[in-house]
Amino acid sequence: MKKRIKLPFAKFPFGGFRGLIALSAILLLQSSAASAQTWQWATAAGSKNINNKADRPVDLATDANGNSYLLSKVHSKEIYVGSSSIPDGQGLSTSVMTMLSSLDKNGNYRWSKIIGAAATDPKEIKIVKDKVYMMGIVGTSPGYKANYDKDYTTPSDYYSGQSLACYDTSGNFKWVVRPDSVIGIEPNIYLPISFDVDDVGNSYMLVTMPPGSKIMGSSMSIPSTAPFI
Repeated sequence: MKKRIKLPFAKFPFGGFRGLIALSAILLLQSSAASAQTWQWATAAGSKNINNKADRPVDLATDANGNSYLLSKVHSKEIYVGSSSIPDGQGLSTSVMTMLSSLDKNGNYRWSKIIGAAATDPKEIKIVKDKVYMMGIVGTSPGYKANYDKDYTTPSDYYSGQSLACYDTSGNFKWVVRPDSVIGIEPNIYLPISFDVDDVGNSYMLVTMPPGSKIMGSSMSIPSTAPFI
């Protein structure tokens, strides 16, 4: 029988939860204020494949209704969240995918999205009102497309790395922005650093881009003599 590689996912009654490291910190900080803590729920997610130790939790966020959203890296086969099996990674050549999953306030499974490409590296997730924003590397190159689950497939005629995607809190795809497009430059040169979203839904991205880069979907470009930021 295969062992499961588990990504711990847990909640305490006294507030926020930020993965395994934050849980340890919460227990330490609360020890003087309460004699014991009571688990509300706990679950696990990841892949049953133990040959590729790719499973890694990256970030966690919650909305106003207590729903939680886990951003992680997973192996592309035999994916699960709690007792729910997730369809394998879209038949792509890579074995490592980005997974966005949601649970309700009681720890019940809601939905998941699998993002796969030639290379993926999730970075950050934010919840603003009823929208879920996730930033990371979703690399494409000539002949290799990126799949945002079954919601969107990118063109495959250029090198690209950065990605900012938006879903609503029910898991419905809204949009994706990939602000880099340069023929002949590998996507690992395009590095997403951070992002923010204001109260009206405008998004702001901090990224590195080589001189001469074109901004996808616009007429803007980075001057050929400009620095990388």
